[in-house]
Amino acid sequence: MGRHDGAFVYTGSGKKQAKNADAAQVECKQLACAIQWCLAKSNHQQARCEPSVQAWKDCVQKVNEREAATAAAAAAETAKAAK
Repeated sequence: MGRHDGAFVYTGSGKKQAKNADAAQVECKQLACAIQWCLAKSNHQQARCEPSVQAWKDCVQKVNEREAATAAAAAAETAKAAK
């Protein structure tokens, strides 16, 4: 066969992320790509890719929790400075 065996997954230059992309989208991109790769290899049977999907969900949750804590701390600091 050729260089790549198995399912074809387009790996071209792709689009760059938007400058205003949220933190979860940026930080969890590699995991999202792993899901797409897994789905392509497993004939789009999501059950076979559940570990990849769960890892992405965990990443998004962790990033969102961190962002919320950072925003809350910034709001508290702003309120403290306003007094």
